[in-house]
Amino acid sequence: MHRLRALALATGFSLAIAIVALFYVWGAFALALAATQWFAGWMGETIAAFIAAGLLVVGCLLAAQAAVWARARWDAHAGAARMARRRRDLEALRRDPARAHWAPLAERRQVADPATVARWESRYRELLAHPRRRAFAARALEGEFLSDAQIDFLLDPSRRVTCAHLQPVEQALRAAGAPMTVGEPGFLWTEWSLDGPRLLREMPLPGVHWQVPAAHPRDPQPGYLRCPACGSRIEGGFGASFPRA
Repeated sequence: MHRLRALALATGFSLAIAIVALFYVWGAFALALAATQWFAGWMGETIAAFIAAGLLVVGCLLAAQAAVWARARWDAHAGAARMARRRRDLEALRRDPARAHWAPLAERRQVADPATVARWESRYRELLAHPRRRAFAARALEGEFLSDAQIDFLLDPSRRVTCAHLQPVEQALRAAGAPMTVGEPGFLWTEWSLDGPRLLREMPLPGVHWQVPAAHPRDPQPGYLRCPACGSRIEGGFGASFPRA
């Protein structure tokens, strides 16, 4: 029922926009025709044509302004409709005993649509059903949806995800307590800033390259260590420097 009402309102509003725009264009055209006929007999056809063209341009500008105004009104209406739908979804979530545990997260993120909550619940159930990963189910309720690879990495201090050529750096990062995120196979990211040249000097890293993306003043990119033979890499961020001075 709510969707039908929203559709009817959107259709009516769109028709109103079209009618207003057509009214302005028709008015400008009619005014141009009247001016042409009046000036044709008094000042000549050439001057009348210039005046008519000017009036038509003014009419088109007014029509464009009306369209901009109508679009702004439509955006405000659409935004209000989204907020109302979000409030309804959140209220329905709070009243549902099977999903109410997601209400705090939905309220913080301002997202409560059934599809999103269903994905959250599916991942939550997966974690609860796994004997080793179930401890991370509570973190999912707080909005921290870690991948299986990340969880296994956190649970096993001896686990390595990079190739043998980069593992000395990975092991040193883990020993130093660096916060790290596991990505695609062979990829590791840390928020610490890597001192690549120093790592290459102080560690046995045969075949490993230090690469820095092209600098951009508005979008600087951190450097990373890469093993071309294996396709493995460790990428740093802009946090504390590693190794420590």
